[in-house]
Amino acid sequence: MWDGVSGTFGWHLDSQVFYLGHPAYGGSEALSRCTVVEARCLWIGQDVPARTAYFYAYPHAPNQDEVYVFMATSPDRGEPPEAFRLYRMDSNGGNISALRTDEHPTRAALWADDGRGVLIVTASASDEIPADKLVWLPVDGSPAIRLPVIGSKMLRWGAGVTVTQAS
Repeated sequence: MWDGVSGTFGWHLDSQVFYLGHPAYGGSEALSRCTVVEARCLWIGQDVPARTAYFYAYPHAPNQDEVYVFMATSPDRGEPPEAFRLYRMDSNGGNISALRTDEHPTRAALWADDGRGVLIVTASASDEIPADKLVWLPVDGSPAIRLPVIGSKMLRWGAGVTVTQAS
């Protein structure tokens, strides 16, 4: 599902702090907050040894105090879950709350700079969305929007690109 991805990154706007999520293995080390100047990373992922392993992918820091991240659980830290859900947490990994109720198997993700949502490429089919589709997930919980694009592998923002939701 993760096509060999070992880690996914998300920067703070000041470029001094970044977050590293590991979707392929779970545990407290699966999410780190790293500072560039101090060259130091702290594990901020959740962990309940012998019961629940937490997995993280595609973190995004929309401001200094919060991190948005795809998160899922599994009873085995070496067995990644099939689909992830979007969550919000504070910059140290606490105060976790769901941004959306739906889950998506995600091959790639690209956050809007302002944090209003994230584009994903689905990794496999779910009940509502087929595999290899481009989907916009607003963080306000409004419905996911399937976009008429197939086969996206590398997601990048370009000048003048806008995604809006029809009323």
